[in-house]
Amino acid sequence: MEVTNVFTTKQVADALSLSSSSIRKYCATMEEAGHVFAKSEQGARILTDIDVQAIERMKKLIGKGAKYPQAAEQAVKAVKVTEIMAPKETQEDRNDAHMHAIIAVMKEMRNEMQELRKEVQELKEVNEAQTLMIEAKAQEEAVKPSIWDRLFRK
Repeated sequence: MEVTNVFTTKQVADALSLSSSSIRKYCATMEEAGHVFAKSEQGARILTDIDVQAIERMKKLIGKGAKYPQAAEQAVKAVKVTEIMAPKETQEDRNDAHMHAIIAVMKEMRNEMQELRKEVQELKEVNEAQTLMIEAKAQEEAVKPSIWDRLFRK
């Protein structure tokens, strides 16, 4: 059994030095040309090694001046040839691919959670500092005599 590597859009974008929106545009154009991407339960594309190769091929063709639809058609044809030559994927292979995709998404979510925790901690510290400043100012105002007290002191 051959395990297929799976990637998120962001991982592929980083690897190919493209934006995530460009990867989504490439994928949408490839879908219009007949390519079918594996998808998560939420509908997000699960990109495999073959998909990445096709996207990379499409990027090169566009870099040479090809229009998106023509580049997508050629990339999809190359994928079909690769799929014909490759051994057929079993349900177990697909399950492994889905599991890898889930793990990749969970790692990304964990990283985002860590970033959010840092941001929350920073906001708490800022809030605490502001509260202390407000309390100090209130104490200062309470202790500071008014102008009338200073003028008409007995």
